[in-house]
Amino acid sequence: MSKLLIVKSYGLGNQLLCTPLLTALKQLGHETLVISEYVGIEVLKGNANIVGLIQWYPGADDYENQISEYVKHRFRPEISIASVPVHGSSADQFLKHAPNIMNYGRVEKWEKHEADMNLDYARELGWDGDWL
Repeated sequence: MSKLLIVKSYGLGNQLLCTPLLTALKQLGHETLVISEYVGIEVLKGNANIVGLIQWYPGADDYENQISEYVKHRFRPEISIASVPVHGSSADQFLKHAPNIMNYGRVEKWEKHEADMNLDYARELGWDGDWL
């Protein structure tokens, strides 16, 4: 079992597209903490497939520093996952707290839909099912 950090962007659709990934990771025995921008985050509140949910307000520097301190010193993830391409964005500050980072894209160059990226992440971590 590994401790995983998932960093997400905002929006109801983005939150919903992540739920199959969260289910697959729980089935594999991982402990998953999610940091997400605040829009649409209500969809993930109370999700039994995660150990925690941190609401993030990009640009709120003091709060971002508190989140980083918690992730680095208390949660200590082994793997960070960018649920959407975030290279070069403010989400990088959270991803860097794990020795292994899974980030399949760049904001400037989307090659896959987010749902397909999440499926690839799950498969890379050992899941061999299908989205139903």
